[in-house]
Amino acid sequence: MKNIFHLLLLVICVLAGCKADEIVSNNDATSTGGLEVSLAQIETVASNDATVRAQINNTMNREVLECGVYYSTVPYFSLGQAEKVAATSHEASGFSVTIGGLTDGVTYYFRFYVRHSAGLSLSGLSEESMFSTPLNYRVPELAVLSESNIYDRWLEAAVVHDGHYSLAEYGAYYSLSSDMSDEVKIQAEPVEPEDGVWKYTVALPSEDMIPQNTVFYCQAYAVNEKGEGRSEIKEIKLERAKQYPAFEIVGVKVLSKTEAELTAKVTDPGYDAITEYGYYINGTKVKVGDAIGVGETFTATISGLTMGKDNTVYPYGVNSDGETPQPAEPYTFYTGIVDKYDPTIVYLELPAIEKDGKKYYFLDRNLGAKEAYETGDGPADMLEAGWVFQWGRNADGHQLWSAGVKAVTSPFDTWPIPDEYTGFFIGNKSSYDWIGKITSPDYTTLWDNSETGGVNNPCPEGYRVPTRDELKIFFDNKSKMKMVNPGLFRAASDGTKRSGNACYWSCEVNQTKGKVSAYQYVISTGASAENSSSGQGNYIRAVRVE
Repeated sequence: MKNIFHLLLLVICVLAGCKADEIVSNNDATSTGGLEVSLAQIETVASNDATVRAQINNTMNREVLECGVYYSTVPYFSLGQAEKVAATSHEASGFSVTIGGLTDGVTYYFRFYVRHSAGLSLSGLSEESMFSTPLNYRVPELAVLSESNIYDRWLEAAVVHDGHYSLAEYGAYYSLSSDMSDEVKIQAEPVEPEDGVWKYTVALPSEDMIPQNTVFYCQAYAVNEKGEGRSEIKEIKLERAKQYPAFEIVGVKVLSKTEAELTAKVTDPGYDAITEYGYYINGTKVKVGDAIGVGETFTATISGLTMGKDNTVYPYGVNSDGETPQPAEPYTFYTGIVDKYDPTIVYLELPAIEKDGKKYYFLDRNLGAKEAYETGDGPADMLEAGWVFQWGRNADGHQLWSAGVKAVTSPFDTWPIPDEYTGFFIGNKSSYDWIGKITSPDYTTLWDNSETGGVNNPCPEGYRVPTRDELKIFFDNKSKMKMVNPGLFRAASDGTKRSGNACYWSCEVNQTKGKVSAYQYVISTGASAENSSSGQGNYIRAVRVE
């Protein structure tokens, strides 16, 4: 015999504030396993809570394990959209549930549930009923926001509820007494609410009235037709933002493979006078002095560095607030071999090439190159190619790509050249040479393989222009030497800039022809020794030998 359970729907609409025994809706009872929950009844409704009652019909005398109510502000809600409140007790005939934490002036929808002992997860779930909480007209509700929002003498507060009236004004009270007995009122400027909340700020008194690090007390306030509402009293210690000394690195000048010179300027002493200053290099603190003022500079020599290693440096100062913190991006540089003409160009030394009991150390790029050329880097540009020198001349500016050209009809027979030619590339269409048979000094000593590298050695101290044999060692190890090809050069005739194969000078001259000998690297055939006139502008790759 099949058991049949009928659902009874009773619908009774109620107003907020109905009598305790009035029924909001008359629902069909839901019946599963001999257990029904029905008859949604509103017992009490207040602004912030309500008590509702349900009837239980337990025809098979099931054990009730749990009962209660689901509620939501969404009509026809799913259980996933609802809050649940379980009854603390029940009777055989039914149970009551008090729902707290409600908002005034809001309609709520609810359904009763029952669980029983027959193993079913949900034995009974009533149809949906509703009630509305009455409006609670009151003074405004306020809050002082967290102390972390108090900065530079500004206080942030909020009106979290207007009490259902228009706001006449809002602001804050402050006092040096915990009981607010000497309170001072500060009215805030009007703001637009966001999601029903008025966030506003008030400017607190100056340091003359409330000294820094003084404990004081605040209350946010707002006024509506009902009266004045206040927040809880907030104890506050008004702390200013820490102000550390600030510096600007004017420059870092590399002095050698292991030394550099730092120059820094004080841009801001911070809150008060600097009592100590110096710099950090690679995480190590180095004190320079005790006192320094805004706009002043200091210079310090940094020693013990490693060539080719990225070094990080930043200046620091100490005042009453503490020490300058490390910047997000400290100044970074590396030490190396400083160019003789341009001290901002710093070369690195490539690993030694060992041959016949000697070690050959070439620089990682041509003289004048700002960047080292990497294989596969594409065609070299002037930053990677470097400067082009006329044979035997020093680094007087003529080697720059921007150098102008001065033409001559015959080579020079003396050194030094006249001042009017210094810094100019010299063109000679008749012989392609800028240099003749210089006898003072002997032209063969302008560049040579001596310890000094010759009278006009253009290389950094300790380095010189290589010999032909040394250039061959260089070319034989071209995969390691970061060679530039194709190259750029200047024509000996008129100084025009041309592209072609990369040509490198040796320090040796061709005594027979009275012209200079240079190695020219050709990708298809490798390196070859060729005679080239002294007037041509070619590269230099400096070397030192041990």
